[in-house]
Amino acid sequence: MSPFYTHKSTEWDTDVLFKKPWTIFRKAEFMLGVGPEWVHLRESGKVTNSISGELAEDFMFWPTGKHRFGWLLEPAYDFSFAGGH
Repeated sequence: MSPFYTHKSTEWDTDVLFKKPWTIFRKAEFMLGVGPEWVHLRESGKVTNSISGELAEDFMFWPTGKHRFGWLLEPAYDFSFAGGH
């Protein structure tokens, strides 16, 4: 679940992703996730709820290779199934 705030709008995204991990090498992993998402948007006094689909790619880098602390990069793409998405 993640919120997004601007001056005139608030958006809450809640998703459930199913992910498959792959080890690239000892210090790096890749994970692909796909699943449904619910979007609650309040913009200019109007509230809308919609169902979306999400695709996410996780890139994890472990400096020591022990998988205790590391870096995460997660680009994601959302597609709303509501009219006028």
